[in-house]
Amino acid sequence: MAARTPIEGIPVDIANPEVRRGIRTVLTTISRFPRDWGRIRRRVREIRYFAPEDDQPDTLGQWVVDEEELRRLSHQQSAPGTWGRPAGQIPAYGRIMLTRRPIRHTEHLVAIVAHECGHAATRERDFQKRDGYSGEWASELCADFYAFKWGFEAELRKAFTRRPLNHYCGFPGETLEVGHGDDVQRFRVDKRFYLRELR
Repeated sequence: MAARTPIEGIPVDIANPEVRRGIRTVLTTISRFPRDWGRIRRRVREIRYFAPEDDQPDTLGQWVVDEEELRRLSHQQSAPGTWGRPAGQIPAYGRIMLTRRPIRHTEHLVAIVAHECGHAATRERDFQKRDGYSGEWASELCADFYAFKWGFEAELRKAFTRRPLNHYCGFPGETLEVGHGDDVQRFRVDKRFYLRELR
């Protein structure tokens, strides 16, 4: 198979047929959501494996924005000509990286790809509305919001039964406690993936 053979128009530099099937499942499903699919098609330049030296044991997938693109966006967003432009209308592009390690079940692979596509689909205003306690959590809430919206709730809940709280947040209905002793904050994730503080 030639390198970078597209799936649904997105270059995929992975030959493994099972992994390609999982990617196809996610991309075909997202294509039923035209606005989200448009952002995915513009932003995801490729899906590929991590380089062996970058394949970390605790990372199964990652949305990686192009460094040059980040510099360009930072410059554009601070330029007076972009002021007043609707949030999220300056698109960032990058790639989805996946682990080379075997993933036990196909639904876990689907969950990983859907979550990383959720990062790629996230608009600036999605992030801003969920930011407040932790930027890291806001980003993860946005990614999971899109994955659930596209119909991958069962796969995410099954694949991610235990996720590290320092990086990920929670799923709708879950309660999170942060802090120690008398200085504990409690939050609940609502159905739209907003973090609500419990008093």
